[in-house]
Amino acid sequence: MCEEEAVRRRAEETDALRPPSRRELEWVRTHTVLSVLSAMAARGRRDIARSSVPLKRFFATVAARLEQTIAYDLQQLHRALNDAGIRILNETRSPDGVVCRFVCRGFEERLTITREALRAEIEIKLEAYLSSLGR
Repeated sequence: MCEEEAVRRRAEETDALRPPSRRELEWVRTHTVLSVLSAMAARGRRDIARSSVPLKRFFATVAARLEQTIAYDLQQLHRALNDAGIRILNETRSPDGVVCRFVCRGFEERLTITREALRAEIEIKLEAYLSSLGR
């Protein structure tokens, strides 16, 4: 039993020292994209509320539902990140795009998403969210 425990501890120690995997980096990337999309949806909802467009209530309802769905996905992603030992420190916008600083099992990392890549990711996510709202 002691030998099995020692093997398990060694495995945990080496696991704790490894840098983020591709999957974990994708989670961080998705978190960053969803954070920006969430801010955009909130701003859009506020703009709709102040406007005098026809079908205002409809657009406001769609925007609110979009915000709720994004918030739910962000919450699920936070859980996955926490379980993997990843903590997002901050996300800052720069002229080049968005820089996300995070800590993964003791490694402090940076992930930069260019404006063009961010715009493309947002379009893909937004299209997927809007198509799911119709169901």
